[in-house]
Amino acid sequence: ACVRACVCVCVCWRGGGGGASDSPDAHIRGVLDLDDVTFDKVITGEAAAFVEFYAPWCGHCKSLKPEFEALAAEMGSHPALVLAKVDVDSEGGRSLGERFGVEGFPTLKFLPPGGGDADDYDGDRTASAMQDFLESKVGPAGALPEMAEAVETFAKDMASGISAAEKVAATLAEGDEEKAEKAAVYVKVMNSIKAKGKEYISKEIERLGRMIDSGSVTEDKAASFKVKRSTLRVFSAKDEL
Repeated sequence: ACVRACVCVCVCWRGGGGGASDSPDAHIRGVLDLDDVTFDKVITGEAAAFVEFYAPWCGHCKSLKPEFEALAAEMGSHPALVLAKVDVDSEGGRSLGERFGVEGFPTLKFLPPGGGDADDYDGDRTASAMQDFLESKVGPAGALPEMAEAVETFAKDMASGISAAEKVAATLAEGDEEKAEKAAVYVKVMNSIKAKGKEYISKEIERLGRMIDSGSVTEDKAASFKVKRSTLRVFSAKDEL
């Protein structure tokens, strides 16, 4: 018991929040619970994976749970990413802990697509910071496929890109309300970038992140900020701008 307690205390905790009472081994929607039987069947290398290695008794793991849950709400349905967790203190998880060199809890690792080596995630343990990291690896969670061509056009000619985006938004408005709302955000973001320059992208992403993490805005407002932030990240990846 002493060894376990020492391991847990020695892990560097960088996140916010804390105090969650739910057990870290409770199921989280959008996150797969894996063991040595299922891990290699699910983590095949076709998609990237972000895996939490935890122990149910670890206080820091309990504090991470609501942040991981919030991350799953944003990234759990991403087509290029698998979110998973492994109980390293269980019979079915110990060998995975040894395989990935887990020495403290919680340990977070990113496994790139194609079966590359796993990388430790050493950033802040907040949902926002983890999402920032993952979107830098696999792309924004809120990318709208119908806007892909308009974004490419915008990167070469802003006025033409905005015109193309407006046409897509008008088409979507006729049949898909949710996508139409996202498309409208694309158009607004494009106009803001055109008016304020590319530096607007990073500054606005940072501003929105601060507002989301502050807890001072309503859930609806935070949700709209997240959609805008994800949309901005689509453009931040465009070196041509």
